Amino acid sequence: MPIVPEQSVPVPVPSLASVLFWMEAASAVPLAQDDVEAASTIAPAIVLPATVARALEQARGMADLDPAEAWAHFEYLRARALEQGVPMARALPDPRAQLGTDLEFVERAAGEHAFVEADVLAHNLELLRDHWSTFLDTVSARLAEGHRPVEAMLPFVDIDGDDFESLAEVQHMLAWL
Repeated sequence: MPIVPEQSVPVPVPSLASVLFWMEAASAVPLAQDDVEAASTIAPAIVLPATVARALEQARGMADLDPAEAWAHFEYLRARALEQGVPMARALPDPRAQLGTDLEFVERAAGEHAFVEADVLAHNLELLRDHWSTFLDTVSARLAEGHRPVEAMLPFVDIDGDDFESLAEVQHMLAWL
């Protein structure tokens, strides 16, 4: 009987939820629907086997937002945080901290499940670390200048080179497989 390869899924890293909560806290104004939709479209993502993606969710302690339903899910999480009196900045882990934890998890999982070559994984994870550092620094500075969140992310909307894949690009590539 032939072996059927496991389905691959795009996974925002760090979680889309933590990025949105961070952006709302950093902007000091509630995110609008277009802010949330823009962030969910350009969120950096990696492709993981479905079992590894589920294990990452368990390690995070929660499922991430569904990018297709990001606005509705974000509104729900925001309402829950407000009901519980939890400040947005503390409702979820800081994206920088979660990025490090997520990438360590992916590195360990890759060693255990051998779903990607070690040198390819190391290269891609380093690009993701570099990209997120630039993203967070740039968006923070643009928010401090008074830009709306969706405007603060504009420098990242057209990233489309070989070294970076947004969630939307990963989803498009997987649709063709």
